[in-house]
Amino acid sequence: MKLKRTAALFTALAVAAGAFSACREKDNDSSSSQPDSSVATTTTAAQSAVTTVTDSSSQEDPQLAYRRDKAVSTLSCYNGGEFMPELHSLGGGKLLALTSVYNMDTNSVVSTIQIIDVVSDKVVAETDLLDSMTVSVCNENCIILEDLDASKNIFIDEQLNVLSEFDNHKTIGKFSPDGKTYYFVSGGDLYQMDTGSGEFSKIETDPHLYFAENVQDITPDGKYVFLVCQDMNSEEYREATICVDLADGKLCMLTYDMEYPYFLDDCACLSKRIYDEEDNAHNRLFFLEKEGESAGLEVDDQNKEVTPITGSRYIEMVDYSTSMDEDEYYPPSICLGTFEGNVYRYGVLTCEKPEDTVYTLTYMPQEDLIAFTLARDEDSLIGIIDPQQLSYDQQLKCDPVDSPALFDQSIADEYELSRRDDRPAPQYLSEQRAKADQLEEQFGVKIYISSQCKDMVTDEKGYHCTDEDFEQEYEIDNLDLALSDLETALEKYPDGFTQQFRSFTGNGGLRFFLTGTITDNFSAAYAIKNGEWYDMIIDISYDVETNTAHEMWHSIESFINCNDSQLLDETEWMKLQPEGFEYLGTYDGYENAGGEYCYGYEENWYFYDTYSKVDSFEDKARIMEVVMCPQINDAAGFLKSEHIKAKLKFMCDAVRQAFDTDGWEDVIWEKYN
Repeated sequence: MKLKRTAALFTALAVAAGAFSACREKDNDSSSSQPDSSVATTTTAAQSAVTTVTDSSSQEDPQLAYRRDKAVSTLSCYNGGEFMPELHSLGGGKLLALTSVYNMDTNSVVSTIQIIDVVSDKVVAETDLLDSMTVSVCNENCIILEDLDASKNIFIDEQLNVLSEFDNHKTIGKFSPDGKTYYFVSGGDLYQMDTGSGEFSKIETDPHLYFAENVQDITPDGKYVFLVCQDMNSEEYREATICVDLADGKLCMLTYDMEYPYFLDDCACLSKRIYDEEDNAHNRLFFLEKEGESAGLEVDDQNKEVTPITGSRYIEMVDYSTSMDEDEYYPPSICLGTFEGNVYRYGVLTCEKPEDTVYTLTYMPQEDLIAFTLARDEDSLIGIIDPQQLSYDQQLKCDPVDSPALFDQSIADEYELSRRDDRPAPQYLSEQRAKADQLEEQFGVKIYISSQCKDMVTDEKGYHCTDEDFEQEYEIDNLDLALSDLETALEKYPDGFTQQFRSFTGNGGLRFFLTGTITDNFSAAYAIKNGEWYDMIIDISYDVETNTAHEMWHSIESFINCNDSQLLDETEWMKLQPEGFEYLGTYDGYENAGGEYCYGYEENWYFYDTYSKVDSFEDKARIMEVVMCPQINDAAGFLKSEHIKAKLKFMCDAVRQAFDTDGWEDVIWEKYN
């Protein structure tokens, strides 16, 4: 039957489809002869300008320069040992291979980048970088390295010369096809940043939509972005794929569930591996701009995993049934195919050795070749597939599928959010809410009271709101005291300190939830990192001031580790412990851990009490709790230990390096050093 399309979606997506169609028309203008194949091939305009290392006889048809002697072959110039490379096509017959290796002796990662010419089978450029890297390759040979440790991007050319650097502020985003714009999510909103100037701006979208912290992908024409939308009002905490028009920020697609976008040579595709009630796996592909009787297919064989190969007209199928043998392991067979109507045509890739295991496939569009990584014994190699030499002689009947709800207003309504921080407090707590507002303004934090806390933090501990635990009069009195204690606790930190927990866009930061009973038996308070928020849940039945100091350190440590995990290196911290000491690693039975090395039990102590022995996080938080509340915890006596002083100095040094400490004077946690 003819697919019924919703006008609201395809009015927007037709623009993208038009761009794809224009590219196809341009591609098909070439009248160059092609080798015989059961799969139609195209020659792009870019191919006519390719300069290769072959003789001049190939100039009549540049694509001939890349043809192989056989359908599947391996490159002799590359052997990555046991570490599998990440591959990217650069055009002109070149591949970029990135291999990252962790060195246990130096506790560092070395990333090796090699530029490989697949025609001459040679490494033409190579460099080592002392950091963990990922790679993006944009149009016009724009190569971008992401330094995961330093949270910056490095623009390089094919000779591996550094062209410029760009600070991505530890966001997880995507570059536009020309590399000039970087798209990322912060605080549930979509932002764009100019990679040259570093200036950023918010893209105005539906104010009810809340995006997850990643950008799935951007269409090759740079006009549409795919993101993950979260339905935080749902008990299942659902996620779905959403498409936004970057020109006006309007929503033009929303699916029932999260799909994975791919961009083939002539259309965009949504791909998902789904499971039925019996937990049998199926593969669903939906082609957004495909015309004809069906725009999608479903493979019902749970042993076969079907995935589009980005940028190509090919589909990869991994057949796990071939590796199922009780006596001996066989690598799963890898098939390469195309989709024609409702029929999936494919050919099995036969490697040079039967024990070879094929991994990720990377399409080289100018050359119409497919590069892949290969495991042979304990070595990783790079293989090349020449699709035109494959025989697509096998068929797999696929069932047509309907649209995965590309747009439906009822779905959009379910994903509308009431931005939970706008939930009002009960009227009888108007004075307490006004006090919380004043503290929010003073310290740059968020504070939630009573029913405002409901469903704001979802984790395994859980808590009651104060309106559930207390009568109104008792709730008012306790919140008055809790807000007063919270103010006392926050005033002890340097001016501007609490505001630094916000992201560079001004989103996120510190949040305090003044709650009733925490359902976890061990907790009077706890801290949790929630996206860009550093959340602290505090049961107001206990001492709010000391618990704030304790949980604030947990948030400080989380902030430090997010910015530079080496500052609080666990190996260095353990050097400050008694010889042979190991933390309990559990809260169970910590009360019975004994007083050995604890304050009040030995002459030269390492810990405040047995709770400090749970793990290094609680050890540090206990020390800071004592330091921040000296009138309660006898800090002067506790800090007479040289061991405790050494631990505190280790913590103070990390804070100084992770935060902007300009103008800090008389910092309470440094006065004992």
